[in-house]
Amino acid sequence: MIRPPHPPSESPSAGTHHHTPRRRILVTAAAMLAMVTAGVVLSGAGTAGAADVTFPPPDATHGTSPIGGSTPMCPVIAPIPTSPPAVTGPDSVKPTIPGKPVVTSCGGYRYITWAPSQDNIGVRNYVLVMTAGDVVSSVTTYATGYRLWGGDSYMVFRVEAVDYAGNYSGASESTTVGTPPSCPTPVTCPTGVPPTTSGPATTSAPPVPTCSVAYTITSQWTGGFQGDVTIRNLGPASVNPWTLGFSFPRGQKLGQVWGATATQSGAVVTAHSVDWNKLIAPGGSASFGFTGTWTGSNARPTAFTLNGGGCQVA
Repeated sequence: MIRPPHPPSESPSAGTHHHTPRRRILVTAAAMLAMVTAGVVLSGAGTAGAADVTFPPPDATHGTSPIGGSTPMCPVIAPIPTSPPAVTGPDSVKPTIPGKPVVTSCGGYRYITWAPSQDNIGVRNYVLVMTAGDVVSSVTTYATGYRLWGGDSYMVFRVEAVDYAGNYSGASESTTVGTPPSCPTPVTCPTGVPPTTSGPATTSAPPVPTCSVAYTITSQWTGGFQGDVTIRNLGPASVNPWTLGFSFPRGQKLGQVWGATATQSGAVVTAHSVDWNKLIAPGGSASFGFTGTWTGSNARPTAFTLNGGGCQVA
């Protein structure tokens, strides 16, 4: 319990019990606790050396902790209003694209926040996609932000909105934290120029693929799953636009796709870039997500092609 000091006029004297001042103190403390619970900002104005302190609203799963002194305040992550609209018929209107993620480091955490999307019936949740090296993960959040403990030195963040009818928005602009390695893994950096040899011609080694593809099953349930595919450009030149090809090995069927346009013929899937992610700079990447169905087993594809050439499987 927060207990403010007795005002001079209410300081208890020795041997005397003052019940009224004690009730005032308890009421004041309760009022302050109610202000904390409501997510208010308590200002230190008028108190020498005090700093503003931000308390999170109680229903924000990923909020802030009180930070005092000279330490900057952590961002407040606002929850989505929890009053779903009454949907009376089919809806195909996608939410607007969320704002570009903003990453702030505070108190050992990374706070990823973004401007909210707009939708004709209402935004239900957001999907934050995080790429660290060749590992792609996603998380569903019911707030306009997410608090991540630690994280790799090099990460890429993007976000999509989902409305109450299940429509996905386009992906936001990506935000990169850190500097990508000069020689991306798993390619081995050359250590020198091989010496020239004379003699009979030898068969040259096949060219090293200039791309890698990470295929991740982000969630799975009986008969269905959600996947994410990230293409990384390992070559010296930009790729613009791109077409990715692969085959499902166990009869899986492609469902909804976002971040690309895709078709399936038999087991073969062909995915084409869209305007906002068609350019992959050297060392850069592009991603798209999808839903699908499966029976028996949900094995991952074992080979990928980018614009007709083979890619490494990350």
